[in-house]
Amino acid sequence: MSTGVGERIGYALGDTGANFVWRAVIVFLPFFLTDAAGIGPAAVGVLLLVCRVWDGVADVAMGVVVDRTRTRWGKFRPWILWSAVPLAVCGVLTFSAPELSAAGRLGYAYLTYGALVVCYTMNNVPYNA
Repeated sequence: MSTGVGERIGYALGDTGANFVWRAVIVFLPFFLTDAAGIGPAAVGVLLLVCRVWDGVADVAMGVVVDRTRTRWGKFRPWILWSAVPLAVCGVLTFSAPELSAAGRLGYAYLTYGALVVCYTMNNVPYNA
């Protein structure tokens, strides 16, 4: 089955928003957490490691969930649509620095970044499947 140019361009641009968020995370999050949020570099390193391991588990779990999804809209489309807004919200919250204690800031960073990687997984695994 061949696809038209418009369909190929649409597919190529479909992941653009999620990739903007993810590139910002990769490039800016360590600096943001140490400089703006005031979390120590060692704690940031552990946070990034723990959340990436969590992301690896979530990726596999999401693959299983998507394979078992049966809706009238298909297997993938509902996950891509349902995860778009939470992904954007988690992206904003991850780069927010509320006035909390040191432990509160670290907990907030774990919560928001952990949620962000799950939302990204919910969006990206079905899209790339």
